[in-house]
Amino acid sequence: MIEIRNYNCEEDIRYTVQVHRLILRLIGVWPVLEKSWHGKRLLKRLLNCVCCFLLSFNLIPWALHMFVIIDTFKARLRMLGALCFYTMVYVIYCMLIHQEDRIRDCVRHVEEDWRNVKDVNDRKIMLDKAKLGRFILITATLFLFTSGFTHRLIKPIIRGSIVVNENLTIRPLVQGNYYIFFDPQQSPAYEIVFSVQCLSGIVIYIVTASVCGVTALFTMHACGQLEMLISWLENLASDDQLWKDHVAARRLATIILHHVRIRK
Repeated sequence: MIEIRNYNCEEDIRYTVQVHRLILRLIGVWPVLEKSWHGKRLLKRLLNCVCCFLLSFNLIPWALHMFVIIDTFKARLRMLGALCFYTMVYVIYCMLIHQEDRIRDCVRHVEEDWRNVKDVNDRKIMLDKAKLGRFILITATLFLFTSGFTHRLIKPIIRGSIVVNENLTIRPLVQGNYYIFFDPQQSPAYEIVFSVQCLSGIVIYIVTASVCGVTALFTMHACGQLEMLISWLENLASDDQLWKDHVAARRLATIILHHVRIRK
């Protein structure tokens, strides 16, 4: 075991959380780690309100369209999947806001683990897991935005306007919704609704990717810590000199304490 002092710990921490922090900050769910900066907290709350509005703008008119406009069971059944998905995304976003303190504790736990690295092999293991966590988040984000915007933006544009008669033309929207207080086919309501629906789609995909990102970040980090424990145990079992010098007991105690820390 080659012991080192990890002078690159801050850079390693930045590499581990960089992409996750960027994605989660876009929807205001990345925890503020600095206690004294109230401006960031205010901006987060404002961003939370905007995202909740956009998610509600997508969910509520869809539900109204499903239960008020649509009058056949078969058509409602086709819309049920999307309704469940939009509801799930809204609940997930609220849970991410509610669990901010726990996410902050986990991020600080990750930072502390990086600052405690004293072995070249341990650092390599943690970097490999951090790289895998970043890859999972980037892949999920690209997949969601590529498939999502093909459906929400490109498909309505390709479909084009539908001419019912000389006096009525239905312009395409991202999805069929029911708005009680205005007609979305009239300008400038149409342009505003179309733009807000696209923005709500962005929030939906970021929320979904954020769940994948948070899960990947902490799961891969925990896997890295467990892999380090395996490496420590293998080194302990293969080095007879440690047992002769009575160092093994202290190493074993360290391994047990670290395992307890991982479980927490």
